[in-house]
Amino acid sequence: GIDFSAQTASSATGATTTAELLDHYEEGTFTPAWKGVSNHGTTSYGDTNTACYTKIGNIVHVQGYSKISGNSGGSGGWIMDNLPFPAWNNDAQSTGSLMMYSGDLPAGSGWANVYANKNTSNMYVYNSEDNGIWQQFTIANDSAVFFIFQITYTTSA
Repeated sequence: GIDFSAQTASSATGATTTAELLDHYEEGTFTPAWKGVSNHGTTSYGDTNTACYTKIGNIVHVQGYSKISGNSGGSGGWIMDNLPFPAWNNDAQSTGSLMMYSGDLPAGSGWANVYANKNTSNMYVYNSEDNGIWQQFTIANDSAVFFIFQITYTTSA
């Protein structure tokens, strides 16, 4: 890691803490594994299903693009169960942004987002109702959809 503690008091940081060590930096790619929450089923993909991540300390940023062409036998909400690091088990929940093509949001829904579930490597797609609740975006709503997503979350790994 990089140790910033050698900085003098007149340096830009002026910090007097022991947390001056950048102890981890990593970047990489992975293939998202989308499936149904209730029954996983078999998901097929178009010509794009890729994601990348950057981890600095305990902060992970993920972005990706998946062209899902269908799911056979899956049910429940859409889940990607292979985030590169598990989300930290704390009260600071993490949501991210999602752009969707060809997705059929339920009547009254305004938008969809992604959500990293604490203490797991699971990311769910949720939609929000206008002046109502949020709920999982299900395979029944659309089994052939394109997702462009990004999320930043805290990990303990």
